[in-house]
Amino acid sequence: MKSLLSLLFSGKFRSSLFCAGLFLMSAFAVSPVLGVSGFEGGDGSRESPYLISGPEGLAALGGYCGPAHRDKHFILTGDIVLKGAWTPIGSSSAVEDGTGAFQGKLDGRGHTISNVSVQTDGLAHAGLFAGLYEADIRDLHLRNVFISQTVRAVSSAGGLAAFSRGTRFLYCTVEGSVSSLYEAGGLVGRDGGGSSFVRCGTACSVSASFFAGGFLATGHAGSSLEGCYSQGRVVVTRESGVEFDSFFHGYGGGMVAFLPETDDSVSATFRNCFSTCTVEADDEGKTFTLGGFMGFASCAGFMNCVASGSVRVLHSAKGWAGGFTGDSVRCRYVNCAARGAEVRASSSQDYACAGGFSGRNSLGISENCRSVSRVAAHAAAVSGACTAMAGGFTGYNHRGGTFSHCYGAGNVEGTAGSYYAMAGGFCGYDMEGSYTGCAASGSVAGTASSVYAGGILGYMADSVLENNAFNSASTISAHGADISAVHGANNRNGASASVDGSGNVWNGLGFSFGEDDSSPWKMRKNALPELYFESSLKAVTIFHISPEQLSLGREGAGSVRVDVVSEGAWNVASNASWAVPETFSGHGDGSFTVTAAPNNSSASRSGIMEVTTPEGLGRLLSITQAGNPYEQWKKDRFPAGTPEDQMAPDACPAGDGISNLMKYATGLDPLKPCGSVTRLTVREKDGGDSRLVLEWPVNPEAVDVEHSVECSPDLETWTPVQVMETKGKTEAVFEDPEPVHGGNARRFLRLKVTRQ
Repeated sequence: MKSLLSLLFSGKFRSSLFCAGLFLMSAFAVSPVLGVSGFEGGDGSRESPYLISGPEGLAALGGYCGPAHRDKHFILTGDIVLKGAWTPIGSSSAVEDGTGAFQGKLDGRGHTISNVSVQTDGLAHAGLFAGLYEADIRDLHLRNVFISQTVRAVSSAGGLAAFSRGTRFLYCTVEGSVSSLYEAGGLVGRDGGGSSFVRCGTACSVSASFFAGGFLATGHAGSSLEGCYSQGRVVVTRESGVEFDSFFHGYGGGMVAFLPETDDSVSATFRNCFSTCTVEADDEGKTFTLGGFMGFASCAGFMNCVASGSVRVLHSAKGWAGGFTGDSVRCRYVNCAARGAEVRASSSQDYACAGGFSGRNSLGISENCRSVSRVAAHAAAVSGACTAMAGGFTGYNHRGGTFSHCYGAGNVEGTAGSYYAMAGGFCGYDMEGSYTGCAASGSVAGTASSVYAGGILGYMADSVLENNAFNSASTISAHGADISAVHGANNRNGASASVDGSGNVWNGLGFSFGEDDSSPWKMRKNALPELYFESSLKAVTIFHISPEQLSLGREGAGSVRVDVVSEGAWNVASNASWAVPETFSGHGDGSFTVTAAPNNSSASRSGIMEVTTPEGLGRLLSITQAGNPYEQWKKDRFPAGTPEDQMAPDACPAGDGISNLMKYATGLDPLKPCGSVTRLTVREKDGGDSRLVLEWPVNPEAVDVEHSVECSPDLETWTPVQVMETKGKTEAVFEDPEPVHGGNARRFLRLKVTRQ
């Protein structure tokens, strides 16, 4: 050991062997050393959050649940790939009161957690988190999620969290599969109320026996979604042995399955959201309520939302299906659309109700909404009463409800075996509804023992209609023993007109054309009008910058480009006075440049630039700049108090005519005279030629200089010959490519050192 130490620190080999020793030490540091807390660093404060880079740090969040840790901050420093089964963060038995739920602030910084796998028949709450309570989760993305919960009791499963209450979700996404025997949601299983979801999305296969939602299974008062989306497939299943009531009712929604009834004026709000999920159920012994966006909703508000997946109740005892909402009470819809290929409800025992936009509507308000789906309701009971209700916009409008400037464009079909079929171009069965400036353009057909069919309404009870229109090119047909209730196109107040996009009927109906929320319609040539915002809805674009790290030389940088990918505004701030962004703000995809001053210090330095959005997303640009090794050499070689001019690169304090820069580059002592830096010899080659060889020592720590060789025939005119590669070397050898000639020919070589 003694000889090893003397070798490391003696003579001219000190630098190279010492560096090699450091390399050996770092080669064994494969995994970061976690602190007592389980994190790589930080103290949990807002200014210094706990740092999470791997599965161990992520699992350590389980020790920071409950109200005692609600002020703790955590960030991900990189992508995380999980292996094996995952144990949800938090106590599954104590999440709804918050005592076992995560209550802190987690910022994913745009990073991904992959392979979240939870398969359990014993946990009531399954997901990455068991529960979140008044937490803040942002900029976190889950991929290859597999949640399978087979608890035969009330239970919840969600990709990100099984349960949440009062939590803020910002820019979070989930891709994968989530299933439960009770309720399942792509992002969250159950929201206990008060949570907000902003710019979040899912692309999941979701299945559950009672409540299945592509984004959220069940919500409550105060739940809100802004700019969110769901993609994939939602299935309401029926697993044997799962009994909670003698009467089973399953709910499914492309975005949300169920919002319970409440006394509040508005229980939940949805704005600028869309779902492309296909929603299905198939069990002829049970009742299902399915919607392309929402299964069942009470006292909710929807604005600028779209559902574009097909909705199918393939078999049921009773079925409600809507292109947007399956069933709703006291909800308001403004500027919303349903445009899936098909809405179908089939029952074998009771009602079958299908609507292009809503299956059943009670006391609701619909303004500037449209549906274009093909609609079919089939009630096929062998005996007893069964009713089919089908409408291009609404299947069954129950207990009032108002509709203004809405249209249904799909073909409508209602069939019932032994009872009633009610089919309408806009609404199949209406009770006390009010219709103003509405239109229907699809064909209407009813088949049953008794048929009610109409261009606007099928069956009417105290209905109020004013200035509505049914497409004159479409047909109304009825087949059955009693078809006396068939209504023509006018439906008492509906004008027969062309509503296929080629006429002025839309202006006559009062549709307002523009590109804002108050004038939401956009006319298309020879086509039905659509809502102005529909084409702009898209999945979340992950906010990021590239590169995320800059390594600069000591001489500084004039203009280093950093690219930004963003959907909106962003700002740049720097904590380093020596590194300045060329611009401090931008909007959308763009870039900015970084200018850095030279580093005249011997030590390297580092700084941070942060790119943020108004919503609170942030990306860090880490900047490091090399120090000035010449300054360090001065400190090592000259005693304190030496005048600065004696340490200048061109000074010769030893009086030997050799500059400090040359001695710095070659590792010589600047205070000791030396006769020559280089050694010139003649080397004989095979074949009789001889070559000049120039040799000199190299200081490997002088990384900011360039060694080159020049030649001259007369010691006056010098010509560059070769730039030498000296990185990591302690000596350099140059062999002249020109052979040595006899006679009077002369050739001189010299070493030139240039500071970079």
